[in-house]
Amino acid sequence: MASFNVATGQVDQATVGDTRTEQDLETHLRALLAQSPEAPKIYLVMDCLNTHQSESLVRLVAELEDKPIELGTKGKTGILQSMATRAAFLSNPNHRLVVDYSQALLVAQSN
Repeated sequence: MASFNVATGQVDQATVGDTRTEQDLETHLRALLAQSPEAPKIYLVMDCLNTHQSESLVRLVAELEDKPIELGTKGKTGILQSMATRAAFLSNPNHRLVVDYSQALLVAQSN
């Protein structure tokens, strides 16, 4: 996994491992966020891979908010109900960490 900083042209965080699981992504992102703990806003451009819409990513985004957010129960209710509800929450521009799926789609469509 690599987090490329478009402003600097550098890779800010790189993780090499045997797997690319939900937990691997969470660990990678926590290391990335630790580099800039005071950053007011973070945008991540990702494709729609299931790990990019995971429960742990939703929990990480919610953890960064000032006020607690009721997330519901995975597969049953609320924000955690489905991949679609999780993706909608993750792409909400009002959060401190925002996942942008649209840019990844534009790149894929142009190739």
